[in-house]
Amino acid sequence: MRGDKHHIVDVSVKDDTIVIRGIDYALNLYHSYLLPLFKLDYRDEKLIFTKITGVCKGIICNYNKEKLELICRMPNECDLGDIFSLLGMKSYKRCWINPRIVNRIVGYITPDCIRRISIPSLPDDKKFIIAAIILSMNTDYYVNTLRWMKEFIRYNRISSRSYQVKLFNRLIAHLDKILDKANDPVEEAVELLSLDGVGVKTAHAYLLHTYGLTDYAPVDRYFMRFLNIIGVSGRVPNKKQCLRSGLDCKSCPYSTSCIYALAKRKLGSLTGVIQSLIYCLLRTGNKRKNSTVEAILIRSSHILEQHDSCMRNEL
Repeated sequence: MRGDKHHIVDVSVKDDTIVIRGIDYALNLYHSYLLPLFKLDYRDEKLIFTKITGVCKGIICNYNKEKLELICRMPNECDLGDIFSLLGMKSYKRCWINPRIVNRIVGYITPDCIRRISIPSLPDDKKFIIAAIILSMNTDYYVNTLRWMKEFIRYNRISSRSYQVKLFNRLIAHLDKILDKANDPVEEAVELLSLDGVGVKTAHAYLLHTYGLTDYAPVDRYFMRFLNIIGVSGRVPNKKQCLRSGLDCKSCPYSTSCIYALAKRKLGSLTGVIQSLIYCLLRTGNKRKNSTVEAILIRSSHILEQHDSCMRNEL
């Protein structure tokens, strides 16, 4: 799979082993809502991550940041299509490459950094993904969300007085009904959006991280800051407007003023990719104490360790 003459992503499969070169997998895990489904370790200068639950449980991957090389041993019962989705290669193929869009932002982010990120996704793990998204609202993802998800994975319940957990526990029966229908992804996201406590940002995050639909992206404070810098400014939509349009920005009468629609118009199929990269760069640029998991991922990635090398101007 080729990006352009400056960057090549190479994928090879032999027997039960898949090798991918050219993608920063510590970076991929850092922004992913699938992160709670993995056990992480750092040994011999390599990041080792093992899937502990869900589809393709048992897959073991070794990532070498010096070689930009991932080697995974695949379980026999795991479908290759699921592996490609889990490792972000389906989303990478879907969105890459659009030089016209990249040229719009090269004054702010180096193209090589954009080319080294992909979006892990896995539709059959959607219950875990929506759980992680809801439990990440207004809290530290790498501390509280990962702890709550560990409890949910182990016991299928969470005991906490936090409002995020109370919201999730209140919604879980409704989530099960919606997710069991096997709807079209966007129709599914619209049904989720109709629930009290689920907003537009959650619906976009769900489409991006469950199905790898990179036209969608949650507009968080980091992404909003970046969009304003590149000349995209608008208002956050009322969820009723998104429900009326079925999350179809092209048919929405508010698309000329909505930040989500304007971001899509500017960045197209790279919207979710750029949002994920900006989240990683700006979060790791903050001076604070990191959790153990976050520290492992930062140590395992050139981009996370040296986030300034990706940015051509201060964001």
